[in-house]
Amino acid sequence: MSSAAAASTPAAVTLADLPPEKTLLHAAKLAMEKDKPILLDYYRETKANSAFIGVDKDTREEFLVKNREEYTSPIVKKYKAGTDMLIETENSIYIIALTTQKKDVAGFDSA
Repeated sequence: MSSAAAASTPAAVTLADLPPEKTLLHAAKLAMEKDKPILLDYYRETKANSAFIGVDKDTREEFLVKNREEYTSPIVKKYKAGTDMLIETENSIYIIALTTQKKDVAGFDSA
């Protein structure tokens, strides 16, 4: 296996990496009510403070942001779920850490 392939392999998931059961149940209920998928691809990053809620300086729309190229559609609603937060976007339900930081960002295109 090349080092490039090894570098792209995700780290093993442990129980400590998973959201609590109550959070998952709340997310499942919301996903069924809204007919939207549950996505966990921002969960580890928000727990590690490497992803954040970006607030567009011009429109004040909020997005989940990993980096300049990776961000979600605009946030529609936020729900507190124990030590985590459920984020409803136009297309999905995300589970993130309740402690996720907010940061101003510029030039996000929500189209």
